[in-house]
Amino acid sequence: MKKAVSMMLFAMLIFSTVLIAAPITKCEDEEDPVRPFLFVNGKWTSFTDPPGYDFGEFPCSTEWLTFTVNVTWFQPPDYPPLKECSVVMRSTFSGTIFNPETFKLANQGDGSQLVSVSIPIGGLEPGTYYGYIKPEATKLWSGPPGLSDNPMYFYFTKVPCNTQPQATISGVKFHDVDADGVREVGEEGLEGWKIQLWKLDDGWGLVDETTTGSDGDYIFTVTEAGHYKVKEVLESKSGWMQTAPAGCCYEFDVALGAEITGLDFGNIKLGSISGAKFYDANVNGKWDNGDNGEPPIAGWKVHLTGTNIRGETIDVYEFTDADGKFVFEGLLPGTYTVEEVFPSGTWVSTTDTSFSHELREGEDYGGPDFGNVCLMQGTGGKTLGFWSNKNGQALITPEDVEALNALNLYKPNNGWTFPPFRDKTQIKSYLLSATAVNMSWMLSAQLIATELNVRHGFLSGSTIVHVEPSTYVPSGFISIDDIMAKANTALLSGTRAEQEYWKNLLDGLNNNRLWFVCPRPCSIEYPTP
Repeated sequence: MKKAVSMMLFAMLIFSTVLIAAPITKCEDEEDPVRPFLFVNGKWTSFTDPPGYDFGEFPCSTEWLTFTVNVTWFQPPDYPPLKECSVVMRSTFSGTIFNPETFKLANQGDGSQLVSVSIPIGGLEPGTYYGYIKPEATKLWSGPPGLSDNPMYFYFTKVPCNTQPQATISGVKFHDVDADGVREVGEEGLEGWKIQLWKLDDGWGLVDETTTGSDGDYIFTVTEAGHYKVKEVLESKSGWMQTAPAGCCYEFDVALGAEITGLDFGNIKLGSISGAKFYDANVNGKWDNGDNGEPPIAGWKVHLTGTNIRGETIDVYEFTDADGKFVFEGLLPGTYTVEEVFPSGTWVSTTDTSFSHELREGEDYGGPDFGNVCLMQGTGGKTLGFWSNKNGQALITPEDVEALNALNLYKPNNGWTFPPFRDKTQIKSYLLSATAVNMSWMLSAQLIATELNVRHGFLSGSTIVHVEPSTYVPSGFISIDDIMAKANTALLSGTRAEQEYWKNLLDGLNNNRLWFVCPRPCSIEYPTP
């Protein structure tokens, strides 16, 4: 009797889910097996007592019934080892066998396997069906007949299809590369866009559809007549512009049985143009790092003009932010010009004041930066008269005399023995006698005054001066040190015109008539419109 019971246990299968928290133990004599579980439609559920488990109703459109069981084979402790044993899982409906699944379980001890059973029910007519899962005898089985049966029954019901009249609403999402609102040959569909449907007359909620495939198609099926609205969702597709329809949406009445088509949405990717403003303290036309005092300029007005691919004229303004940056967003392809707008005051540019660009679809173009400085009236210079009077003469030192003698100063004829100077009295006489009849003499006199102004701190040689651009100073910016160096060279080999040019700049410095570049930005103010 004990041997017969052991052989019976050998044939027994236990069906259970791996998610059961309690440990699974072997079936001993006189004990019931663990109750099995099924995984159906995303949910674990246990079998009920006979007559079986009821899966419930399925709509007529259901193609497959799918569930999962965990199969465990228990070998009694006193039974001889086996090399292998197999179990066949089958689903049977109305005498037809579907989807046989065969697996082998390990010998000596517990063997288990997670089994997924998929049953095609798409072709079944409405009605109630039953099926079962059971083990079958293997070639190693020699126990009493019938012990390998013990099926687990289940039921389901397939309900009739809905025959209510329907209506369809469809359209296409397309890439409108010329932004004309019409889909043309070569303009591809856009997939992955969300389209929403609303029933407006009774507050019926929205339904979402997503465009699919290279054609960008979408379709809604409705079973109620009424007034509807279809719109696209742009929030998740930043940087795109809707070109069709002309308004935001389509609105229309729907009758059951109708097929409403052609509700197309066109879109084009928008671009941007950006740039920046900086204070070009060293007037080199480049935005150098902040250590040299070249901060961004905030609050500067920038003007964008142009024509886009639709033929529309663009005329807008932006202001630079705290980082000196500006950006014109939401631009269709087209040809654009960006130009800085000068505020009130003495601001001048150190770079080009505008740039143009042909913007492609979806392009984010960063243009060249705009450099600027503001000016202030020159100050601190002392004239020839000052360095000739007692106040200026009192300041001149032997070191000053030595420095002046190192310059290429003009030495007049007719008995003049200096320069070089022996003392400051000779410097006074030289300055008071200088005339423009000989431009070299007047240039020398102005150079002496500027040299003394710098040496005594009335002027700084590093100060940048703004002058009218010329062949001598093409950029319009030059330091005081460079003016003195150019003047000294002109005394050796320059023409009268060249000497006169540098003489006038030195005279302007000594008389505070030239404009100096401010070391830091001035305030920015625009006239009130």
